[in-house]
Amino acid sequence: MKKIDVINIHHFVLLPIGVVLSKLCCARLVYDAHELETEIHGLNGFRKYCAKCLESLLIGFPDLIIVVSDGIKSWYQENYNINNIVTVLNCPKYYKPIRSKILHHELGLDHSKKILLYQGGLQSGRGIEGLLSIFSKWNDEQYVMVFMGAGPLTHLVRKYASNHSSIFLRPAASPDSVLKYTSSADVGISYIDNNSLNDYFCLPNKFFEYIMAGLPVIVNDVPEMRKVVEKFNIGYVASFLSTEEIKNSLRVIFKMDKSKFNDDIRKARDTLCWEAQEEVMLEAYKQFKIV
Repeated sequence: MKKIDVINIHHFVLLPIGVVLSKLCCARLVYDAHELETEIHGLNGFRKYCAKCLESLLIGFPDLIIVVSDGIKSWYQENYNINNIVTVLNCPKYYKPIRSKILHHELGLDHSKKILLYQGGLQSGRGIEGLLSIFSKWNDEQYVMVFMGAGPLTHLVRKYASNHSSIFLRPAASPDSVLKYTSSADVGISYIDNNSLNDYFCLPNKFFEYIMAGLPVIVNDVPEMRKVVEKFNIGYVASFLSTEEIKNSLRVIFKMDKSKFNDDIRKARDTLCWEAQEEVMLEAYKQFKIV
């Protein structure tokens, strides 16, 4: 039987199994956490207490901990006094965006329309209800709101799209074609309601996909997304979700110098791609003697 050298655990609930297996197999243990799982929305009361107790008991066993934002990294360091931790952003592979009108064609939109895009899971806590409310009363025919995805709120989005000419729904695109569709929009929206500490520290996949597709972004005021937007000057940080704030964000975005924006978004894409993040991960594997 082949010797197991490394065990990689992605979910907190599997960490006890990973700890046991790493001891039995004499293997290195990597805890690659994709969220701050003890601080997710909906985890409350006794369940949260038990989760935190278990994590505090086990967090010292992994040889390396990987997290998806610097905010989460700082939280772990402050709460558990650990140093074997690194941030690896969950970015898509490098993609050179090709502007097209594929969304306009599929949705029957005039080519002059500017598309604001939300892509990803259609679920509560993602600003979807607020966007539907805003665009159901939208009075600027220059812009339309397109939702591309699926989830519990699909029926609600479809209902609004049927009744309002400024709202459109497209099914989720396949992983290998999603950026082709994303790059045919004009602005990407990543608005996460701050229902938990995990939400507060989040860097959603869609956020990096918008950037890789070359889109300016509108985000809510959370530290990790704000840091990226302000570092590269590639969008607008909205204080709240309202018609006036969306209109103001569009005024700011479409007044940006196009040549400078193209240069800024290129720099962002060069850094916020999986190829760059993979190097960070491999260097951490070497530093902490995982391989």
